Amino acid sequence: MSISTRLGKGKNIMKKRIIVSLLMIFWWIFSGSVAWAIDTGWMQKGVRVWYFGSAGSGMSSNAVESYLFGPINGNNVPVTHHSALTHWTLPNPVDTTTYSIIDQGPCWIHPTVLQNIKVGDTWLGIEIKSMYRVTYNSYNDFKNNNDEFDSLPYLLLPIKALFDLQPQREVVKLVYGNPLSPDFDEVWGTAFFDTETGLCLFNLRLTISNTVWFILSEINYDFATHTAYAEDNGPHTGFLASVIKSSTPSNLIDIDASVETRYGEATQMFTSTQAGGSITSFLPVYENYCFFGNVPVVKRSTQSIPPVANYPPENWNEFGEYLWWWLPQEASEFSN
Repeated sequence: MSISTRLGKGKNIMKKRIIVSLLMIFWWIFSGSVAWAIDTGWMQKGVRVWYFGSAGSGMSSNAVESYLFGPINGNNVPVTHHSALTHWTLPNPVDTTTYSIIDQGPCWIHPTVLQNIKVGDTWLGIEIKSMYRVTYNSYNDFKNNNDEFDSLPYLLLPIKALFDLQPQREVVKLVYGNPLSPDFDEVWGTAFFDTETGLCLFNLRLTISNTVWFILSEINYDFATHTAYAEDNGPHTGFLASVIKSSTPSNLIDIDASVETRYGEATQMFTSTQAGGSITSFLPVYENYCFFGNVPVVKRSTQSIPPVANYPPENWNEFGEYLWWWLPQEASEFSN
């Protein structure tokens, strides 16, 4: 056999091996119920990720935090962290730290890292003690099959946006740290990550004296178009408005409202309203409102009938375009 013939056969064998290798790679990626994709476009300058939750030994205080991405330099990005209890009324010091976007950060694990993460690895310096990789077939499948979300109302608009885009999604659950003596860690907890984006969806963080949980509640990034949009002046997650209307000390109406989740033009607000007077009074009425669009159609539901936790805002009762205590700028222009 001539040298040229042997070389020709060698090239054909090499081509076949390359093709087989590529087929094996594609089979490995797509053989699961969900194709492993990557969307890390949200990690760019100007994007802020908001989390809403609760803090305290008795979980009695609302808490909110956000992570604002600065300019990326190579693979490094400065992330500014804001956090506070009771809707920013007790702010913690602001800090800016530089992280690698292709590794891990305070609210993400890069998809390539997440795909290969295992017990014994660390997240933010804390050892991972166990992990679970689960494919969910819908948003409700994800929400209803994790005990961590049992007591939460329907307040997960950014997470729902991910499932609206792709109903089947893979989520990685990490249990980190050791709470048992004598070798317990200072911090331990549970965190959920979306495989495609690497975003932390939920984080339950515990210490000996305190418990804090945060859930993804807002992000100014459109997962469908893979673009970021500029931040506006709110209302954002953690927004709190308290209005007291009083004619006399014995007659008043008290309205407390907070934005608990927001995604794009959709905003969900929780309110409590109570009144007192010399003749009669009523205890607080707890209501949920969801605004759709810049000049929104408002949907309304009471807190417990039907259970808001299992009843999406799209199915709430239509309330109208405006509430008497909230008016969009487009509507207020007509009153000038």
